[in-house]
Amino acid sequence: MAAFCGVAAAVLCMLAYASVGSFGMVVSIVAVGSAWLIAKAMSIASWGYGGKVYQVLAAVLTYFTVTFGNVLAPVSQAVHSGRPISIPYVVAYAAIEPVFWLRTGISGILGIVILGYAIRTAWRMGKGTRTL
Repeated sequence: MAAFCGVAAAVLCMLAYASVGSFGMVVSIVAVGSAWLIAKAMSIASWGYGGKVYQVLAAVLTYFTVTFGNVLAPVSQAVHSGRPISIPYVVAYAAIEPVFWLRTGISGILGIVILGYAIRTAWRMGKGTRTL
């Protein structure tokens, strides 16, 4: 149940991150808020239990929420323009997208630092108050 709630929170956060990004803004608080919401949803669903499995899942969901949130707008534009786009390509691109952030200079490095802080937040909150 915790995994389901975590994935549901990740999808909602990904859509929120993509909608903020579609206005030309990238707000770092959305990434950290996504991590908090994903871990909190998992914690509530598991009645406060946590552990390594919860931590890893929260961290991975946070990573893919932010990276897919950035990829969602260009994919949507490609689909609406009628250009074919392959799902494996999109997933692979989203998995390594932070490497491409380095091309943008200091803002890319700052984005990676913020993503790291968001993942750290998800990891800490995934620990839970009770362990199995």
